[in-house]
Amino acid sequence: MKKRIFLGLIVLVSTTLILGLANAKGNVGHKTPTNTTTNSTVFIHNINEANGQLLLTSDEIQWYEDEEANLQFREHEEDANEQEALDGYYIVNDNSELQSLRISPNAEVIMQIYDQPGVTAEPELNPDEAVSLKQFKALFNQMDRLDLRDYPFHLTIKNGEVIKIVQQFIP
Repeated sequence: MKKRIFLGLIVLVSTTLILGLANAKGNVGHKTPTNTTTNSTVFIHNINEANGQLLLTSDEIQWYEDEEANLQFREHEEDANEQEALDGYYIVNDNSELQSLRISPNAEVIMQIYDQPGVTAEPELNPDEAVSLKQFKALFNQMDRLDLRDYPFHLTIKNGEVIKIVQQFIP
């Protein structure tokens, strides 16, 4: 009788230990990493507010410069007469699926060119000009002469939230 109880306890403890390890191993891939920062280059389609949160809807692209741009150009434009990317950059958009991202209320926004409020002249290049998030939202929805949807933006995303938006100038 003692042998049976002892064997039963061994089986119970072993089973519990094995199931516990299997469960722990199975959960490893499901943990949300903390403090993860990624970069993404996108075309922004829309900026709107929902439930007090600013959201950005975008289409991720690949942005290439210099010799890598030329290589990608030749790979994607097989029938082209040209052998080099125009203006030293090349954009690839293999997947036009849109994604929605939260924008941090403290997000940093860096612009290169935009319609200056109250200025009637054509927009001029002002490299790395910081603007407020509120100003960026207003500029994005203003399409008088310059539509910001035509420009790529480099996003820095931390823990699933956009913390930095940098406009890429294109000639």
